Amino acid sequence: MLLLTEAELQKSMLYSEINLKHLYSVMHLKNRTSYVWLKPWVVCFSAALFFFYEFIQMNFFNSLSTEIVNEFSLTPEQLGYLSAFYFYANLIFLFPAGLLLDRFSTRRIILTTMLICITGTFLFSLSQNFWQAAFSRFITGIGSAFCFLSAIRLASRWFPIEKMALIAGLIVTLAMAGGIVAQTPITMLSEWIGWRHTILIDGMVGIILFAVIFIFVQDYNCENKNFTENTLSPPSPINFWLNLKLSYLNPQNWFCGIYTSLMNSPIAILGSLWGSLYLEKKHFMEPKNAATISAMIFIGTIIGSPFFGAFSPKG
Repeated sequence: MLLLTEAELQKSMLYSEINLKHLYSVMHLKNRTSYVWLKPWVVCFSAALFFFYEFIQMNFFNSLSTEIVNEFSLTPEQLGYLSAFYFYANLIFLFPAGLLLDRFSTRRIILTTMLICITGTFLFSLSQNFWQAAFSRFITGIGSAFCFLSAIRLASRWFPIEKMALIAGLIVTLAMAGGIVAQTPITMLSEWIGWRHTILIDGMVGIILFAVIFIFVQDYNCENKNFTENTLSPPSPINFWLNLKLSYLNPQNWFCGIYTSLMNSPIAILGSLWGSLYLEKKHFMEPKNAATISAMIFIGTIIGSPFFGAFSPKG
C-alpha cells in the first residue's frame, strides 16, 4: 500500500479544489446563459398578462349579460350602452397611451393602469345602479388602451426586430386565452356563486397578476450588447402636430386601421357581448353551451395568431 507524503496530499487537494472551482464556473456560466435566454420571454409575457386580464374584463359581459340585465332591469339598448362605456374609455385614452409610453417608464404605466383596471373591476361587482356600473366599466376600459401597446413596447426592447411578428402573435394568443376564460369558466362560476362574487374573484385574480408583473417586468434589457445609455434617455422634442399630420395623412395607416377594426369586430360584437345572449334567446341554448360556442372565436384566434406571426417576416 502506497502512502502519500504531506506535500503530495496537499497537491492533490489543491488540484481537487481547482477542479471544483472550474466545475462551478462552468455550471454558473451555463445557468446564466439559460437565464439570459429566458429572461426576455419572462419579462414580456409577464407584461402580456395585463392584456390577458383586460380581455377577461372586456368579454365577461358575454357570459353575464342575462344576469346583468336582470340585476339592473336593463333593456337590450341599455345593455349595449353599458358595455360601450368600456370602449369609450379605450377610444379616449388610446392616443394618450402612445404619448405616455414614449415618455415614461413602461413598467410604471403597466402597474398604474392595471391598478386602475382592478379598481374598476371591484367597483363593478359592488355597483347598485346603471350609472355606477357604467362608471366602473369606463375605469376598467382605461387599462385596455395601454395593455397591448405596453406589451409590444417592451417586446421591441427585448427581442430583435425579425422576431417581432411572432412575439406579437404570441401576445395576442395570451389575450385570447383571457377571452376563453371569460366564456364558459365565467359562466359556470356565475351559476355556482352568482355574478357579483364571480367579479370579486376576477378582481382578486387581477391582484395576483399585478404581483407577478411587479416582480418580473423590467423596462430595459441592460445585458443586451446594443444597449446604451442613450436608450434610457427621454426622447428629444419633436414637432408633435407635424408628426400627427403625417400619421393621419398616410394612407397605409388608414388601411391598416380599417383592416384591424374589421378583423376585431366579430370579437367585440359576438365575443364580448351579444354572442351568448343571441344563442340563448334565439336558439334556446343553455348558457354554458352558448358560452362554449362563443369561445370558438378565441380558440381560432389562438391558432391563427402565432401561425401567421411566424410566417409574416417571410412574406
